Amino acid sequence: MKRFTISSLTFFIALCIGAMSHVSAQKYVGLSAEASDGTTPEVIFNGITEGARWQDADNLDDSWIIVDLGEVKEVGVLRIFWEAANASAYNLSFSLDGNTYTDQIDLSDMQAGERMDIINAETVSSRYIKLQGVTRQLPYGYSIYEFEVYAPVQPELSSISLSPVEAVVSFGTSQQFVVNGLDQVGNSFSLTETTVWSVTGAGGSIDQNGLFTSAQAGVFEITAVNNGFEAAAFVEVLPEAGNISNGKPATASTGNAVDAFDGVLGTRWESAAADPQWLMVDLEGLHSISDIIIHWETANASAYIIEVSADGTAWTSIIEEMDLPAGERSDRFYGLEVLNAAYVRLTGVERTSIYGYSIWEMQVFGVAEESDPILVESISVNGENNVDEIAVLGGTLQMIAQVSPVEATDKTVAWSVDNEEVATISTDGLLQALTNGTVVVKAVANDGSAVEGTLEVSVSNQSTGAINGSKAAYGLSVFPNPVAENIILNFEGDLVKLQILSLTGQLVKSDYSYKQGEALNLSGLSTGAYFISITLSDGRIISERIIKK
Repeated sequence: MKRFTISSLTFFIALCIGAMSHVSAQKYVGLSAEASDGTTPEVIFNGITEGARWQDADNLDDSWIIVDLGEVKEVGVLRIFWEAANASAYNLSFSLDGNTYTDQIDLSDMQAGERMDIINAETVSSRYIKLQGVTRQLPYGYSIYEFEVYAPVQPELSSISLSPVEAVVSFGTSQQFVVNGLDQVGNSFSLTETTVWSVTGAGGSIDQNGLFTSAQAGVFEITAVNNGFEAAAFVEVLPEAGNISNGKPATASTGNAVDAFDGVLGTRWESAAADPQWLMVDLEGLHSISDIIIHWETANASAYIIEVSADGTAWTSIIEEMDLPAGERSDRFYGLEVLNAAYVRLTGVERTSIYGYSIWEMQVFGVAEESDPILVESISVNGENNVDEIAVLGGTLQMIAQVSPVEATDKTVAWSVDNEEVATISTDGLLQALTNGTVVVKAVANDGSAVEGTLEVSVSNQSTGAINGSKAAYGLSVFPNPVAENIILNFEGDLVKLQILSLTGQLVKSDYSYKQGEALNLSGLSTGAYFISITLSDGRIISERIIKK
């Protein structure tokens, strides 16, 4: 077994590497600001681009901030670090005296979520800079981490960055990484030298164009070097076997267990604040487990065990961990080779905080273990409530197949009848009477065993109507009857309306232009018995019962 633990701090360090640069741009300090809600958001000048923030208290689109540089200065570039509650549209303008603002820059259709906006002001002489909100991204007030103002500079390459900085790929697929040059304030800058790529992690490789591939699962660090600058990123290659725990039934000592197996890293299982606590997933059958990945929230375990069971009663320990670091982290266990596991249980022994155990997602990878199917040995066919006849006009009877043994792997059957002139049967075993007689109903096992069961059903009290096509006594004849597709009607008088009704009186088809002797297409009707009703111009209504095959 190969174990790999990586904390969120590791990813943060990778992000910072790309952001470090020989910054030669002059960022102005000693700034102050006032806002339309009456506050003085000094926190946006503390140099921290994530953490403390100012948020407008009025929650209005038409909110603003005025930044005071202290004296008239040359402004070249602005960088605004927004929280998720940001502006989808806003403008910036500049003033020498705080009264008259000019050189307005309009920004619209801005990206949702936390972001950094880089605004090139060319060169503007200004003491005051006004950020005027136009449209909020969210219902909350505008929220800013940091507002930076830079003097005009000649752009030069000052750092590089990699994208993506974090990637997750399936086993056997590749990931393209792209290196970007950045100037002193983070604007794109063309690279003229060739990038040198490297990868840390057994089994991983990356070519000269930044295309990463791996022959095994794991977490790999990608490094790019260009013009003396370095940037790093991480890529996780998921195990070759599938995630067999996703969406499976889960239980826990306390808390909502299913949130740890729903495939969503934004939901989590959180237990009561006590030791021990356990989380269990039912894999719904025996599986061979190859890998386990656990994405812990900050409230996690410094010590825990993982056990497996074939029956949910007898348990075998496969992983025992202790002295693990605090903070949000992911624990990965590769190459486990665990057999006969139908249940997986994690038990927290000791917590890293005063809170309960909290897991964003627990992923169990593996394959189902094959077993010989249990074949059907006999089938008993009965009508619902042990009825073996249909004695109601156009009646139906639900057929039931009792399969033995009850442990049979495939209990489904295929239904058929020996005489479809008397009755038909649907794929789910519903027998539909058509005319008087007897019919043998057969159920054949679908598992290839060829086992079958039969039952003879008597059908009576069915009206034969004009089955032979002879003129009905009340003036309407139909042919053929039963009908598979086209039927021809003959009647005396002028037709006003033709309707086809179910035996319960439900209208299923109507025609106002039919002429006797023409073919009427009934192929769209389901198998069963119907009534054709014709309204004539003299007010008479004549009808006949038909059978649709």
